Amino acid sequence: TYGSKTCSPVQTTWKYYKSPGTATTTGNVAATDIDVTQAIATATVGEVACPHANTTTTEDVTDNATCTADGSKTVTVTCDDCGEVVSTETVAIPATGHEYATVVTAPTCTAAGYTTYTCACGDTYVADEVAATGHTAGEAVVENVVAGACGEAGSYEEVVYCTICGKDGEISRETKTVDAVPHAYSSAVTTAPTCTEAGVMTYTCSKCGDTYTEEIAATGHTYDVVVTAPTCTEAGYTTSTCACGDVVVSDEVAALGHDYVATETTAPTCTEAGEMTYTCACGDTYTEEIAANGHTLTYVDAKDPTCTKAGNEAYEYCSACDYTTFVEVPATGHSYEENIVREPTCSTVGKKNNKCSACGTIETGSMTDIPTIAHNYESVVTEPTCTAAGYTTYTCACGDSYVADETAATGHTYEVTFVKNPTCAKDGYTTYTCACGDSYKEPIPSTNHTNEDGSSALVEIPAVPATCKNPGYTAGMVCSICNTQTVVPALTEKAEHAWDNGVVTEPTYTSQGYTTYTCDNCGETKKDNFVPALEVEYSVSIRQPSITKIRCMDTIVLHTVVEGSDDYTVVWTADNENFTMVELEGGKLEITSAENGFTVFTATVYDAAGNEVGSDTVEMQSKADIWGKIGGFFRNLFGSTLYYNY
Repeated sequence: TYGSKTCSPVQTTWKYYKSPGTATTTGNVAATDIDVTQAIATATVGEVACPHANTTTTEDVTDNATCTADGSKTVTVTCDDCGEVVSTETVAIPATGHEYATVVTAPTCTAAGYTTYTCACGDTYVADEVAATGHTAGEAVVENVVAGACGEAGSYEEVVYCTICGKDGEISRETKTVDAVPHAYSSAVTTAPTCTEAGVMTYTCSKCGDTYTEEIAATGHTYDVVVTAPTCTEAGYTTSTCACGDVVVSDEVAALGHDYVATETTAPTCTEAGEMTYTCACGDTYTEEIAANGHTLTYVDAKDPTCTKAGNEAYEYCSACDYTTFVEVPATGHSYEENIVREPTCSTVGKKNNKCSACGTIETGSMTDIPTIAHNYESVVTEPTCTAAGYTTYTCACGDSYVADETAATGHTYEVTFVKNPTCAKDGYTTYTCACGDSYKEPIPSTNHTNEDGSSALVEIPAVPATCKNPGYTAGMVCSICNTQTVVPALTEKAEHAWDNGVVTEPTYTSQGYTTYTCDNCGETKKDNFVPALEVEYSVSIRQPSITKIRCMDTIVLHTVVEGSDDYTVVWTADNENFTMVELEGGKLEITSAENGFTVFTATVYDAAGNEVGSDTVEMQSKADIWGKIGGFFRNLFGSTLYYNY
């Protein structure tokens, strides 16, 4: 090693080697360890140049790097042995790039949300826009109500506001018409109808006194009907007698005629006729001949004979008897040829036999061997890598192979391929990589959010107080170098609203009441203290019809009488299908006699909210037995069916 020593008494600095070489002196003294004291007495040692084997590198930053501009530093290499500055170099420090802190502005009903990105250097931009949320529709409210009257329609406005914006966010406003209040008519028979003369029904409105009259159709004759049924040879008819003495003979039905049942008394065959006998319930009978069936022939195609099986010519046969035209064609016998079963390979003998060219049958005892063939190898060279030896693989087409001619692995040769500088929170590293792809990393410690003078680079993020409309944030900490938030501000809940005493909306018969409260701070509104809509007392009945027995195909209209409200719906039901039903306006039901029997009709009334408020029933009789249907058919045909609208 190279060193120095100051000697006394002359205070001269001598430089010397301590190595297995020779030291150069004025007297050419050879030694492995020159004793300096002796050298003063015996020789003058010459100065030898320092090889700078031990050095220290120092870095001085002259210009700090910013987000967008490179900085610079002076790198100095100094010899630890002689103190000489070996080299000085100015090196660029790469720009750090922007480190943005984010502030999120949430969307509202009408304004989009977005995120503001801000770097410590002052650079900022806005991105990540989120569409406005749009209004959130609340329940519809009723405003500007105009009540209806007898014969005059009313109206109201149905308004939908946003539950977030309140009345500043009106979403829709629709004007709706309320039907005019109908007259509440009651009826009274002022002139009763008879069998042949019409009566009069007078209707009077209990609200306004309006009146009108309707004709009550003559009741028509009520006949007792006696039916005389037809026979095979004589017509039938109907005798109708009214209590007033009127008699009608009608509805003649033609004689039924004979209804014969056929019975096969003699079955036909392929070649002989059979017999069919026809018999009526009244005893009348006759017979008819059944023609012979004839053969039921099936055609069969010709089939060629094979080596071992006979064929046949085309023929026909009867499926009902034993008739056939079948003719057999004899078998042909085998025709053998040489057949290769398996080709020979390098390691396996082949096989061959004799095979019939027509049917593929193998001749018994004809299998013989085919000799094997020699291997034919091809070589593939695998080059050595850093960790694996090389070799040559020899392979035959038959699959046989072997490996030979091995060469040693080359070993890794590493070079520096990447240097990752450390940051405040993350370590850096140097990557060393071999040409084969193998690599390893040496770590460089992080700076841990500290300035160059060793002081903390963390600064406080001020807290943001919450309001009625927006949440707040707690205080946080952020690094002034890398902009990392070491303490992230937490979202705090919105402040409580300061509600006023409220405005009361009274309930009506069609809508509930409520109180609307408004926040004195932000203007937001809410509804509470709901009061149910006013209740209505209903009275429901079915007006008693003028008649309860209806002839087949005659029609009557049933009426409902509803008191208490004009806003209702009538639903009619029946306990069977003896009448056809057509629902009319005003809660009326038109029924027409269709099947014989009694039917109970029910009128159920529902209010505007769909709640059942009352019901009533009436029982009607349909006179529609077989003879009633026949009479109804002819009355309908001649336009004499009756329509009652009492």
